[in-house]
Amino acid sequence: MRYLFYALAILLPAGLAYFVSNNLIFAGAVGLAIFVYFIFIEYILRKKILVKNIKSNDLNYFLHDFILLYLDKKEVKFAIKESCSKTSKYLKEELRTLDEYSGIAILTNLENYFLSSLYSLFLLAIKNKSNHLEENLKFILNENMINIKKKEDTNKRNKKALWEFSILWLVSFIIFAILRLSLTNYFSKLQGSFYYLIGISIYFLLFFLSINLFVFSYYKREKL
Repeated sequence: MRYLFYALAILLPAGLAYFVSNNLIFAGAVGLAIFVYFIFIEYILRKKILVKNIKSNDLNYFLHDFILLYLDKKEVKFAIKESCSKTSKYLKEELRTLDEYSGIAILTNLENYFLSSLYSLFLLAIKNKSNHLEENLKFILNENMINIKKKEDTNKRNKKALWEFSILWLVSFIIFAILRLSLTNYFSKLQGSFYYLIGISIYFLLFFLSINLFVFSYYKREKL
């Protein structure tokens, strides 16, 4: 789905650029600029944040399931084994390599995987096993549920923002195409005009800048 969106986001502007300019070089430059930018997003920006998001999701689901199972069965290793159904393949692989260790040793080693203050607090509570262990775990569970809710809200906001951004520029493209069609009788004169080329160049530059602003706002919310 993501790659289909990338393809449409490249082909539609490039097609519009050719339609309004009748210049294959100009259209190719527009398409290439967006293509290169999406490579940057996919292989630098997105991958930089992806690992952090995967571990954040793993932490949320692991803590939620582990605490509920532990409070029910009071058995660490059983709770660990049953707490990774919703986690990533990376955490599952990490757990496989630690399978021979005791339950507490596994949880201790996972601290290096999660690198989270909430997980450190959870680990401290499990290790100490004080009289208030159940209350402490319920507190951590509540904090974790808040984090899950925040993540879900962020995903919803990002999806809504993406649809709004896409529809806004799609309507803009349609209006621009209609304007071009309305100037059919004068287009042969306009396409060679320096000011016309500058005008459509500014339009596509604004489109490119708006993509850049949207992308960084999108991933800024992802990092929260």
